[in-house]
Amino acid sequence: MAKGQTPGNPNTPIGAKAFYKPSMGRLIMRKPGVLRRSEYVLKINEQLAAVKGSPEVPAKKCKGKAWKDFVSCLRKEMKALIKKVKPA
Repeated sequence: MAKGQTPGNPNTPIGAKAFYKPSMGRLIMRKPGVLRRSEYVLKINEQLAAVKGSPEVPAKKCKGKAWKDFVSCLRKEMKALIKKVKPA
């Protein structure tokens, strides 16, 4: 796997991700996974991976709130969690 690539979750035997796209009215097949090469994104991902499984995870802190409040809380918690990273 390349640096910054995630494997994704294929849901077909051929290794593709299939889903129905209503706006096009048909089934779409895509290669699963994401490739993030930017050092900026990789540094942010490292910071998020460091708190994975702990009670400091932003989504766990905001759990149980109404959607609007959840999004607001999540934005605030993510800003507090992510240390300043200089974009490349």
